[in-house]
Amino acid sequence: MNAVDQPSIVFIHVSACNCHGHSDSCYYDSGVAERRESLDIHGQLEGGGVCQYCQHNTQGINCQECQFGYYNPTGIPFDSPWACQGKCNIIILFGEKKANKIPFTQGGDFPRKLTGGLGVFFRG
Repeated sequence: MNAVDQPSIVFIHVSACNCHGHSDSCYYDSGVAERRESLDIHGQLEGGGVCQYCQHNTQGINCQECQFGYYNPTGIPFDSPWACQGKCNIIILFGEKKANKIPFTQGGDFPRKLTGGLGVFFRG
């Protein structure tokens, strides 16, 4: 065998995915890496790890956000299994008409008080 016929070995550094403890499964996506959309285990937007099968009511490339209708209470770290809690809807009433439902997602205390003369009711 000459040098041209010998197989070459390429080493690619792959670091562990950062799923915030909400998944044990992930895959590499070069597009995600190029767009710098994935957090590495050091919290930097490096790598292309995409978490699969996010648990604990989480979603996103790194299981980094709460699913629709869930929220992250103040003081609960996002790597906790209890990071996304209580499916809850807020119904805002304007006079006697039901205007809309606003689901809580992440980022605040629950229940949250709204001001401005609105009738606010919490329904779990």
